[in-house]
Amino acid sequence: MITFAAGDVPSAGDLNDAVQVGQIVLDVTATADSNTWNSATKVLTNLVGTFINNVAGAKYEIDATATVTKTDAGAGYGTLGLTFNPGGACTGSETPIVSVTDRESESGAAYGMKLSGQFTASSTGTYGVACVGWIALGSGILKLDGDANYAINRIKVTRSG
Repeated sequence: MITFAAGDVPSAGDLNDAVQVGQIVLDVTATADSNTWNSATKVLTNLVGTFINNVAGAKYEIDATATVTKTDAGAGYGTLGLTFNPGGACTGSETPIVSVTDRESESGAAYGMKLSGQFTASSTGTYGVACVGWIALGSGILKLDGDANYAINRIKVTRSG
């Protein structure tokens, strides 16, 4: 958050940075199926993107909604997580800042998930954000379902401070 003291004459850049609070800096939707995941290895879904951070110490909120489909009969616990990467696009190896797990046992069933998390940008530059999937326990094959008729797959980043 940028604070101006009485008598300060902020630069155009300072004013621009200050008014970005509350602005959506990234908004990605996906209507195609994502890569599948079937193990504890984190897999990048197609909810990924990058944005430019102009202020060290800026705070961001990530919100994601996803429709996960189980494509086999194995019983497992499908997990989605949100990650961020200072310095560029996410690779899938980042530690999730938040995750949600749901027991998925019925083949072909669709499960809706919602995740929200926050992070502070330690430096300026490009930041990547992503939704990743993995199997927390059990077995199975899962994916983000991109059916445009009912799936809601979206990741949104908002500057919060």
